[in-house]
Amino acid sequence: MASLFKKLTTVFLAVTAALCLATGILFTVQKTPAFAEDEKQTVNLDDAKYFNLVDENKTFAGLSDAGKEAAEGKNITISIPSGVTKIAAGTNIAGILENYSSALVELVIPSSVVEIGNYAFYGSTNLVTLDTSNATALKNIGEHSFDSGATGSAYSVSLKSITVPESVMAIGNNAFANRTGLTEINFYATNCADFSANAAENPFYKAGYSANVAVAVNIGSNSAQVLQIPANMFKNDSQRSNGIAVVNFVNANIAEGKFGVDAFNGCRQLTIVNFASSTFKEIGNGAFNGTAIETVTIPSGVDKIGERAFQGNTTLKAVTFNEGLKTIGNSAFN
Repeated sequence: MASLFKKLTTVFLAVTAALCLATGILFTVQKTPAFAEDEKQTVNLDDAKYFNLVDENKTFAGLSDAGKEAAEGKNITISIPSGVTKIAAGTNIAGILENYSSALVELVIPSSVVEIGNYAFYGSTNLVTLDTSNATALKNIGEHSFDSGATGSAYSVSLKSITVPESVMAIGNNAFANRTGLTEINFYATNCADFSANAAENPFYKAGYSANVAVAVNIGSNSAQVLQIPANMFKNDSQRSNGIAVVNFVNANIAEGKFGVDAFNGCRQLTIVNFASSTFKEIGNGAFNGTAIETVTIPSGVDKIGERAFQGNTTLKAVTFNEGLKTIGNSAFN
């Protein structure tokens, strides 16, 4: 009997120990993580060791092995090192950040960068901040360089504002395409080259395309004067909607021949154009063709309104002309 009791006691203790062990493991598994499963930590990559720098450290070509290790499973912010003059070209698969493109949430461009290559940050669908405030040497922004790559019903709404510095001379096709959450575009480029006449290739293709998003375009600033409106600047068509709703000419001095053709052609959400703070000699051919402007006051100093300038504006109710106006082109208000 004593032997049986001893055996039962041994079994009981063994079972109890097993239960305690199992319970301990269970508690370990159910520990609350430091971050929710759908929440990522953000790591700031601001040291040269995190980057693949080539051409004597003058070209930024992506992340180094250390950078990839630091970025694994996290959101990343990148400050391009001062002294870098060029950001390398990527591909239409994932840009120079490769599998980490969608992890990029903030990018800071320094004053030394002159050129951003084609597809450089393609696929950065979750980019929130593009800081170009110090990019005073930037001249060329390549094709698809900041294209989110989000197409169809997949929207990229995180980026709300873009500023094009005054030093920029050329912007490639679809450079800022598919940024459907944009609400503000600050265009400060003094003498930027014309854009493609194909609306599908517009640098700001589908800007503010998301429902109920109105985009304000500010041309020039208190410290930056724009001297040329690129042809096809925000050209749109029936298949390629954008959300351009307000255009403010904050500081522009547009001489004859410098208001590019079809600059805002087809911007069907455009209802307000404010010319008040700028100087114009002309309004270009097709400039506001097919927009939704209701009233417009032609600025003093304008002596020519181009052909088709306000053609197809079925909502246009009132136009105030200035006394110096000399020429109104064919079908300007048809």
